[in-house]
Amino acid sequence: MSRLALVIIVALGSLYACDDSINKGPKSSEVSLYGTVSYDGTLGVKKLGFAVFKAQDYPPTASPPAATLVMEAGESGSFEFPVTYEITGLPSGEYYMEVYGDIDVTDTSHGPNLAKDPAASQIGPLTVVQGTPLKTDVALVDPSAPGDTVEEVESPADITEDDTELSDTHSEVLTPGDVTVTPKQGFGAIYGTVAWDGNADGKLIVLGFSTSPPSGPPTLMKSFPKPLFPQFYLIDNVTPGTHYLLAYLDKNSSDGMTNNPELDPASVGFRGVTVGAGDTQLEDFWLTVPQQ
Repeated sequence: MSRLALVIIVALGSLYACDDSINKGPKSSEVSLYGTVSYDGTLGVKKLGFAVFKAQDYPPTASPPAATLVMEAGESGSFEFPVTYEITGLPSGEYYMEVYGDIDVTDTSHGPNLAKDPAASQIGPLTVVQGTPLKTDVALVDPSAPGDTVEEVESPADITEDDTELSDTHSEVLTPGDVTVTPKQGFGAIYGTVAWDGNADGKLIVLGFSTSPPSGPPTLMKSFPKPLFPQFYLIDNVTPGTHYLLAYLDKNSSDGMTNNPELDPASVGFRGVTVGAGDTQLEDFWLTVPQQ
């Protein structure tokens, strides 16, 4: 039996490939979403791409966005942040938004390069009421650099949930016993190791959903661009309740972090994990060879 293919970050190929004139300016006189895009990095962002999806279509698979917008820096070459934006014409409902900053407009792939472009994903849920503009500010972050590791920590035992260096790019070999796990206030924590004895090339992703089979956006996610197995993970802001977890090694970065059951090593099925506020739960995963 094959595992469900999951798309977490959409490759906005169709958005970038389309005629920009279609996406410039308001599509109607009614503003649905507006706000500012901020970015404090050093990369020169030449184009901003926005894609808004209905909540029931997110994470995106085959469904097109409910709205798109492309903004170009123009003669200035690169944007000076913050940048204001407006998205118009959305019916009332719940939505999620993805925003990318294109740093190389000569790239012929017609889409965001997740290894190079600053981005903000999983923005939402956004409850839009027709006739009432919703202010939604966006902060772009630089992509994780392969090989990034924890710095300025004397020993693994010094790492706690408050250490900002314990991030999605963490790739040192740690075990649960090396780390003091304390959930953020009002949340639970899930932590453990992911084991895999094959080729480690790819991005390791641990994610969870509120239902099984998955429906709607993920409730939690942690990613490691260059994992070092057994890879330690910690998610310390888990909403109390039951979450269904899956771990997989994304072997094809060009498909937008899709879980391809014929290519990606993954844990077996979705594992139900229940946590309460202040609870910690140890969950280890073993990846298996993909089924052909």
